[in-house]
Amino acid sequence: MLAGNGILNSLLISLGYSQSQADYSLYVKSDHHSFIALLVYVDYIVLAGNSMQVIKLVKQLLDETFRIKDLGKLRFFLGFDIARSATGIFMNQRKYTLELLENTDFLATKPSYVPFGPTFKLSLTDGKPFEDPSAYRRLIGRLIYLTNTRPDISYDVQHLSQFVSNLLVHHYQVAIRILRYLKSFSVRGILLSSTRSLKLYGFTDSDWARCPDTRKSTTEYCVILGSSLLCWKSKK
Repeated sequence: MLAGNGILNSLLISLGYSQSQADYSLYVKSDHHSFIALLVYVDYIVLAGNSMQVIKLVKQLLDETFRIKDLGKLRFFLGFDIARSATGIFMNQRKYTLELLENTDFLATKPSYVPFGPTFKLSLTDGKPFEDPSAYRRLIGRLIYLTNTRPDISYDVQHLSQFVSNLLVHHYQVAIRILRYLKSFSVRGILLSSTRSLKLYGFTDSDWARCPDTRKSTTEYCVILGSSLLCWKSKK
């Protein structure tokens, strides 16, 4: 497998690529003329950059060393659907979302247009224990992965993940509400615009001591480049 292959690492380093300290599967190379990023996952490699000449050279060297198969432009990767147009690159997890709804038997559920009621206040003690906590934990884990392209459910999923060790019935009922919301909007995702400015913005907000147990706040922030949402996170 390429990801654990020392030959691949040595080859990329010899070509001038730097291995990311935050993610060892990511390699980048930049100079005055080009920027290339190379992401390795098991035996798959994703190449991106602003120089097709350099990309073709890298693919040629990889093929000579490992005999790779070129799958063309990236369209699907690790549950992500990638579509290109004149306006930019659109990423979503529609297939992953539909599989989630089907596996949880909510594909035919009544849709909801709001993922989380604005008046809901979830507590660690107010309610009856849920009988199948393992099912809830699996669901929250899959929803967390979905937040990679769905910032609209990021706050709600982060809030629900705080109760995996002390699960009550109403926690599961709110999680079900998110599934019903996904039924309404399964194709939402992130657009990386190719037409807007490269001005960087940052926003943050807080729910102001909404937790009834600790009186702590949950804060959420996001970073936007032009009109493209780059990162977002909720934290208590």
